Amino acid sequence: MLRLIEDRICTDLKGMKGEDMMFLKSRLIGTAACMTGLLLAFSTGSLCVFSAVPVASAPGTVELRAQGIYEISSAPIMLQEEQTEAAETSQGLEPLDISPVSTPGNDSTGSTSANAETNSTLVSAGTETGPGIGLGSGSEVGPGVGLGSSTGGPGASGPGATAQTSAGSGRVGINHASDASISVELGFKLVSPRVQRGSLNVAEGSVQLSDGSWAYIGHDKNIRSPYYRVLREVTDTQGVDWYVCAAHASKIGDYYTADGSEATELWLKKSDCTEQTSITLNTTNQTRINIVKTALSNLGDEYTYGMNGPDEFDCSGFVNYVFSQAGISVPRQSGAICAMAGQISIEDLRPGDIVGRNGHVGVYIGGGIFVHSSETSTGVVSEYVDVYNAQNGFTNYINAVGD
Repeated sequence: MLRLIEDRICTDLKGMKGEDMMFLKSRLIGTAACMTGLLLAFSTGSLCVFSAVPVASAPGTVELRAQGIYEISSAPIMLQEEQTEAAETSQGLEPLDISPVSTPGNDSTGSTSANAETNSTLVSAGTETGPGIGLGSGSEVGPGVGLGSSTGGPGASGPGATAQTSAGSGRVGINHASDASISVELGFKLVSPRVQRGSLNVAEGSVQLSDGSWAYIGHDKNIRSPYYRVLREVTDTQGVDWYVCAAHASKIGDYYTADGSEATELWLKKSDCTEQTSITLNTTNQTRINIVKTALSNLGDEYTYGMNGPDEFDCSGFVNYVFSQAGISVPRQSGAICAMAGQISIEDLRPGDIVGRNGHVGVYIGGGIFVHSSETSTGVVSEYVDVYNAQNGFTNYINAVGD
C-alpha cells in the first residue's frame, strides 16, 4: 500500500543528492513519451511520483513535476536522512541530507586568511591559468567566449539579492535589530555580487574544469551568495580584474560544471562586486564575534561527509568545529544539536547562534545570513535564512553561547 510520506515539490532533479540521486537516475520507470504517473525508486524502498507536463516551446519534450514521495511499507516511516541518522548516531556521523537546496559557491584550501598574493598580472600568452587564456579579440572571460552586452548593471552595494533582503519574512533577528553594533576586522577579504538582475544581485564568474579549460559563468547563472572569501586578486591577459575566491564546488549559483568536476577556485569579476575586510555585527559579545569570524574564514571549504575540519566538513561537523574554536562544545550530529538547550525564536537570532532542522544545521552570522557546509556540490557557503526557509524550513534556533 502506498502511503504519502512527503509532498515536497522537486522542481530540479539536481537538487537530489548522493546515493538517492544515483537511484533516481538508475531506476527510472517508463520513457519520456509515456510518463503519466512516472515512478522513481529511492534507495529506502520509497517511490517518487511524477507527472509529465508537455513543454509547448519544445515539441516532443516534457517537464517532470514531482507530486509526492511514497513508501511501500506498513512499518513506521522515517525519511532517509532520519534512518541514516538513527543508524549512525553511535558513530557520531552526520546523516546525509537529501532535501533540495537552492544555494551555492566553495573550496578545500583550508586557508583561513586571505592569500598574500594580490593584483597579480597574467602575462605569458598561451601559458597562463586564468579566464583570459586563448581568447578571441574583445572577449573578456572564458575560452573564446564573447560576452556581448551585460545583463543588468551595478546595483546598490552590499551582499546578496535585493529580494533576499526585502522580500523575506522580516522576522530574522528583528528583536535585536537595535542592539549596539560594532565593526569587526576580519583579517581577510570578502566580496559580494552587486549587479542587479531582476530581484537578485549577481556577478560574472569563471572556473577552470578538470581538463584545464575555462568555463564562463554569466549573469544569467545567478552567482548570488551574500559573501565569497577572497584568496587573491589578478588581472587577466585582456586587462580584466578578478577576485579569485575560495571554492570547492560543481554547482555555483545556477551553474553546474559541464564535466561534473569540482572547481577549486571561483573567479569573480571585480567590477561586479563590492569588497570588505570588516563586518558590522549587532553584538559586542567577543565569543559571538569569534564564532562569526571563524564561520566566514571557512567559506569555500570542502563538504565531506563525516568530517569536522579543519578544512573539510559535513554540516554538523562545521558547526561543531566553529563553536569548538570559540571554546563551546556542541554535539557532533544535527539532531542532537537541534535538541540542545537554549532554544529561541527566529526573531531572537543574534550573530553566533545556530540555525537548524533535523538533518541540517548552520551558523547565523547576522544580517539575515547564515553560513553552512551545504552539500558536496557546493561546500561551505553563505545564504539568507529566509531564502533557505522558503524551501527547506529551519525548525530550531539555538543560543549555544548562553548569554
